[in-house]
Amino acid sequence: MALKYYLLLCLLLLTNLVLAKEHHNQYCNARFAYCVDVPDGVIASSIEPQNGDGKLFSVKDTDAVISIYGSLWPSVIDASSEELLQERQQTTCAENQCRITYQVKKDNYYIASGYYLDDGKIFYQVYRVRNGEEHYLGFLYPKKDKVKMDKIVSKMTSSFLKY
Repeated sequence: MALKYYLLLCLLLLTNLVLAKEHHNQYCNARFAYCVDVPDGVIASSIEPQNGDGKLFSVKDTDAVISIYGSLWPSVIDASSEELLQERQQTTCAENQCRITYQVKKDNYYIASGYYLDDGKIFYQVYRVRNGEEHYLGFLYPKKDKVKMDKIVSKMTSSFLKY
C-alpha cells in the first residue's frame, strides 16, 4: 500500500516538473491593449520607448532579436484592415532584398516568413490590425538558431494572435 502512495507522489511531482518547464511570462502593452506570452529564455530589453508602443527582446544563447509594437498608422492614413494588410503583403521585401518562403493573409492579420539575400538571416513577421491600430510581432535570427527559434516563434505568435 505504501508503495502505491509513493508511486502516486512521484508521478505528481514529475507532472509538476513538466508543467513548470512550460511556464511562460507575459508582456502586455497597456497603450495598445495587446499581450504576448514570453517563453523562458526570452529576455526583455530594459529600455522601452517613451511613447510606450512596444518592446525589444533577445533570446538567451542566440543572436535573435524579437520586436513587438503597436501603431496608429491605419487610423492616420485612413486605411481599412484589408488595405493595410494588402500593403504589408506587397511591401514586405520591397526595401530589403529577401525571399518569402511562407505567407498567410487572413481578415485581420498577415504573416510573412523568409530570409534576407545579403546575410541569410531568417525573418518572421506578424502584422495584425484591430480597431484602427496595427500590432506587429517580428523575429530576426541567423539560420544557426532556427531549431531553437521555431518553438519560440510558434508559441509567441499563437498567443499574440489570441489577444
